[in-house]
Amino acid sequence: MAENDFGGSNPVLKSMHALQISVVQQKPHQPAVCRLPPELIRDILQLALPLDCDLDEGVNHRTEEIPLSAVLSHKRQLVLVCKSWTPVGTELLYEHVPIWRRAQLSSLLRTLQMNAGLGGLVKTLALYLFIPARQPFVGDLSTLVAYCSRIRRVILCPSWDPESVCASVLVSPLSSVIHFDTLTHLEVNNVLASVTVHQVLNSCLGIQSLKLALPVVPPLAICLPQLETLHLTSMSPKAVGLRNLVTWSIPRLRALTLANYEQVALDPFLAAHGTYLKFLHFQLPASSDLRLDDDTLSTSCPQLEHLVMPCSGFWPTQHPTLKWLDLWEPWEPTFCRRAEETLKILQAECLPALRQVRFLDTSLSHVRDLPRILPPGLVTNDGIGKCDLVGLTVVQTKSCLMRNVPGQRYEFEVDSDTDSRYEGSSPPDETDFYDLFDPDDDLETPPSPDSCHSSGSSYLWEGEAVDWAEAVDEIDRAN
Repeated sequence: MAENDFGGSNPVLKSMHALQISVVQQKPHQPAVCRLPPELIRDILQLALPLDCDLDEGVNHRTEEIPLSAVLSHKRQLVLVCKSWTPVGTELLYEHVPIWRRAQLSSLLRTLQMNAGLGGLVKTLALYLFIPARQPFVGDLSTLVAYCSRIRRVILCPSWDPESVCASVLVSPLSSVIHFDTLTHLEVNNVLASVTVHQVLNSCLGIQSLKLALPVVPPLAICLPQLETLHLTSMSPKAVGLRNLVTWSIPRLRALTLANYEQVALDPFLAAHGTYLKFLHFQLPASSDLRLDDDTLSTSCPQLEHLVMPCSGFWPTQHPTLKWLDLWEPWEPTFCRRAEETLKILQAECLPALRQVRFLDTSLSHVRDLPRILPPGLVTNDGIGKCDLVGLTVVQTKSCLMRNVPGQRYEFEVDSDTDSRYEGSSPPDETDFYDLFDPDDDLETPPSPDSCHSSGSSYLWEGEAVDWAEAVDEIDRAN
């Protein structure tokens, strides 16, 4: 067998050559994380996303620590984790579209015109922007909604120009584009005319959750057969109260929140709609503003399980099914001890099913739906939980929910490895957020939801950077 120049035989060379071909043809190893099913990837990314309340609160409740742009920037960064995760991350990014500047609307329209498939990902449309007079805003908004055929949740919280016509100028075109009968959630945080509210609500036959700023005279005879969660806010001291709502048909109501009502007779309303209530929240300055007979809760709300109310004044005297009682009260060091003592007294005297009493720090009262975001039972025994909500850190124990103030409430301090989303680094600037969507940046452009290999020139709200303080000042001037 002849030797080659390197002292090896030809058969050996052939064998080595065959081995090299085998290695070249072998497929590169793909990490298991890239082969996860989309459903599991979605669950993983959801755990890293801000809670819905961080997006729903709007600019008026934003804190300096965590502007809305920082929340959205956090979502956008998930798209860039890895290429195989990008389609799911893009879906999550576009599910909730909040608009607080007119420039965003124009930029988003340009993006959807280049990639219309992204419009089908939008499930929630939230309007927080200032709407000036004599601008072609409604036409652009109608065009946007036409691209977003799968909207199921609408939040209307704009600021109006005093010179502009009434809000129906916005709502009427929307009603011609949005299929209100397909909505499952509607939120209207600015007062609309009673006739407009009547027009919109009577079109929402499938709605399951409604948050509504009631007009001075609420409409009569509204039928909401699927409604389970209702949040009502009184925006005017001249409001006639809830008597018109007694005529509404809401047979499946399970959760009710009443905010800013003072000296309103509640007995007729609860008698009409309280039969299946499980959750009832009186978000009032003081329980002395409650006008309830002693036995109203037990007779009108026989299935009630969770009651939230101010601490002073009215107290439930009897109820067979009430399990959880939350009491709004300015924070003090005796929160936990008082809650335990109150629980023992109420269990023995009038509330035999009661399991837990909590005190809620009134400095958190602006966090809407706080008792349901952090319900009783999440923390048991001597545990301490921590959660970031709208830029604040909330500490939760079995007996209280309160704002975390480092150095002042030392007995509730938690370790630094808890779930704070922005510990260790400051939140991104507003200009950084817009820079992320500059079509000329060096970052990889996320693909369309249909393919990991398609590309586009921009996505989401590309456009010029906007100063956040200027946006807030603009809204303040409008108000």
